[in-house]
Amino acid sequence: MSIKNVSYKSQVTTVETISSGVPAAAGSADITHSGYDTSATLTPTSTPAADTVAYEQFALSAGAATIDLTSLVGPGGAAVTLNGKKVRLIRFSNPSTNANSITVAKGAANGYTGLGSSFSVTVPPGGDVTFYDGGGGVAVDATHKTLDLTGTGSQVLNVSVVGGP
Repeated sequence: MSIKNVSYKSQVTTVETISSGVPAAAGSADITHSGYDTSATLTPTSTPAADTVAYEQFALSAGAATIDLTSLVGPGGAAVTLNGKKVRLIRFSNPSTNANSITVAKGAANGYTGLGSSFSVTVPPGGDVTFYDGGGGVAVDATHKTLDLTGTGSQVLNVSVVGGP
């Protein structure tokens, strides 16, 4: 299998009604805030390129789990490795059915530094966090490949990963 394309969009659009200080408006004016929105379409030949994908649900055991970016599961249960590739997009989604937050951090052993040398983010139930590298990034290898999950009991975290050269 190969990726045809990946669509990425990060968007927060707010419409605000300003009722004063807008002299040309007849009583009110709407302002749309969307200038920080971003989007990209990644393909095997785009810049940055994307050619590998994995969608996996990680179940915590006794409140902990480790994501190994060299040993993921792809479509149809296929084995997927990002070894030698960069994480182009990664999304952590904590289902609303989980009772507690889950923290994702650089792994204690062979930690992946592509999200930061001391990376840690806490995702609340019903929340999600997405990282897009925009073309930079750090390649996954034997000593830079893990992310640790910390939560409670046997909660799950949905993880989407797109990698490329």
